[in-house]
Amino acid sequence: MMRYIILYTIGALLSACGGSGPSHPPAGTILASSCNEYTLVETVANGSGGSTVRETERSPECGWNPPEAGTISEQYCEDYTQVTVYHDGEYGFYEEREEQSYDCGWEDPVAVFDVVIPSGDRFNPVVIEVRFEQFDEPYVDEDGRPLIIDWYLEPTELTIGNVERIDDYTIHIYGDSRVGEGIVSLNEEEFLYTIESEPTCSVDNQVDCQGYKQYGKPHIYYGEADDHIVTWELAVLLYDNREGSSSVTLYEEILPDPEDYFWSKWSARVKKYNDFYEKSGVFVRYELKKLYYASWGTLRSLESLTKQLPVDVGLGYGTSYPDTCGVAYPNISFTTGGLVPTGMSVCTFKTDIHELGHAVGLAHGPNNSAFHNSGYIFPQFGHGWYDLCGDYDGIMSYGYHDELHSNSKLTCNEIFDTTRFGDTIAGARDYADSAYSINRVRYNVSLVHDEHADNLPEEETLMISSEKTEEDDRELIID
Repeated sequence: MMRYIILYTIGALLSACGGSGPSHPPAGTILASSCNEYTLVETVANGSGGSTVRETERSPECGWNPPEAGTISEQYCEDYTQVTVYHDGEYGFYEEREEQSYDCGWEDPVAVFDVVIPSGDRFNPVVIEVRFEQFDEPYVDEDGRPLIIDWYLEPTELTIGNVERIDDYTIHIYGDSRVGEGIVSLNEEEFLYTIESEPTCSVDNQVDCQGYKQYGKPHIYYGEADDHIVTWELAVLLYDNREGSSSVTLYEEILPDPEDYFWSKWSARVKKYNDFYEKSGVFVRYELKKLYYASWGTLRSLESLTKQLPVDVGLGYGTSYPDTCGVAYPNISFTTGGLVPTGMSVCTFKTDIHELGHAVGLAHGPNNSAFHNSGYIFPQFGHGWYDLCGDYDGIMSYGYHDELHSNSKLTCNEIFDTTRFGDTIAGARDYADSAYSINRVRYNVSLVHDEHADNLPEEETLMISSEKTEEDDRELIID
């Protein structure tokens, strides 16, 4: 009996001493609160006998009433940008940023114009730039132009030439077939410039300025290092004899449309011309400008059609003289508004290139198997040649592997992207350099249709010459 009484007494004592430990307010219980102006300061239990202090700014419990929406809370500057913080009318905020703020030290830039190149012509432009010298990093790019300024260069008046805005800070002024001094107005300032005639390589007693024999008149020439690429605008006439063999007619035009079968087909074919020229070092790129269905009989009648079109060169495709792949008349001079150099072809794209080569003065070559002749403009090298690079022939020859225009400035390896030809040069000025011949006439051919003169005032008339006597004596080349 005594054992049970002792156990009960011990248990009662444990219970009376609180054997389960002390009790604490639950976490989050607010133990005390007070206001420090509009800030509510609260002591909050952490659940383990301790507490933390929590502050709530702009508390309604401390008398805070939110200002009307749009009331400024604070303003500060980040570089030249002013940041303004506004109340949203409830208990939040929003901000607005004003770049180029006068209150943050911004000063309106003063444009400094620079006529970098004061004279130009139809191929090399006058250059005018604008810069802003007061800017330092990080507000300018590597050329000293501001990155955060809303500015662009806008010409408002031009007395001579055609203007092209390259970017917000640069304009180019090209000649328009007139020469003399001009004035351009830029942002209420006027600047003088000069448009000059293009330089030429003089010809004296059929010897040009470089000592090469040359037939015809001098051509535009910027020096031997000149590698500027020009565009030849091309018209392709697709033979359509719907009205009989005696008809000489331009029918409907096929308009530029990548979805049109024929436009897409001929665009791809013209790209092959350009790829061929590029690898051969010819600084010309064709642009398919006009594509027509047409009917003609002779090459002269075809030329009468291409002369009506705003292009530099022409090609009639789909018919030729009997038993030929193509024909062309060689031209030795090229005049704005004059005859359009034109070839006729019925075979591959290489035939097209071959005939167009004849039209701009290239011959087959003195060693050709048939119809051999030296260049019609540059007889020392303006023609084709066999076996220029191994068994690869010049395209103006009758070789089976007509893969290039000869070029004395390129190796065969450079043209064909290989190492198989060693140090072999793809031509020379004493036997064949058809690429150089084309490059020497490329500017004049590009001016047969002078797009630079399209924007001339209506009251002005361009004086042009057709040079009929020289062109009417041409001999038809049959291929």
